[in-house]
Amino acid sequence: MLDMQYTLTYAEESRTPTSKSWTIRQVGVFNRVVPPCQPTSHPITTPDQAECQNQDPNLLFLLYPQNNPPLQKRLLATQEAHAHSECKPPRNPPPQPFFTTHLLILSTYFPAWRFYLSHLNAEMEAIADVALTLEFSQTSHYTEGYTQLRKLKHLEDKVLPLTARFQTTLATVQKLMEVNEILHEKSWCEEKVYREMRDELRAYETHSKGHLITVALLQRRVSEILNLVSQRLSAPFPLGKIHKLGRLTVSVRAYS
Repeated sequence: MLDMQYTLTYAEESRTPTSKSWTIRQVGVFNRVVPPCQPTSHPITTPDQAECQNQDPNLLFLLYPQNNPPLQKRLLATQEAHAHSECKPPRNPPPQPFFTTHLLILSTYFPAWRFYLSHLNAEMEAIADVALTLEFSQTSHYTEGYTQLRKLKHLEDKVLPLTARFQTTLATVQKLMEVNEILHEKSWCEEKVYREMRDELRAYETHSKGHLITVALLQRRVSEILNLVSQRLSAPFPLGKIHKLGRLTVSVRAYS
């Protein structure tokens, strides 16, 4: 028997007719994996074997931040499809619950990070288009500089925690890879299912590392623009002399 638990952080987009916003949420996962019972030719059933026969092969607890989330709908759909397939003559054995569950969790929540990072990059470029072209010899531009400075600081507050979030997600994916190896070594899963799980988890590992690269670039660009605007605003207000910030390329390439 194997117990595992983790928390997966994800970004969720909320849309209204006039605007859209992003919220960072979490889903808690607890999974108990029970190995399949091995058949025995011994006529006497031991207490352990009797318990194994009566035991549910898998135990799953999910803690959602809202009612009827997408993951719950996908899990119910998978269970219904599995129940329907059991009524037909079996061709291929269905994948074990461990593999189905955790791949569903990752495929439900992980892809939104790419869109959230694109949203942050677009927000940074919109701020830079204004902040990096201000002429601080003009009072109105000087005031606008403080407005853009506050926006940059707010953006930085959203970007800085992402490194720790993706590091945690990467560690979770790598632990799932370790569990997959353990189940394979103990012959608790078929070779085909093991390989499919391994390939999927490797893909999520690659995406997580790519997100970390993107976040590092985004953090650096935001910090550069923030420091540049701060320096211009802290300089003495010029009299009759125009100070114009140089144009910078601030686009961040998405690696994931």
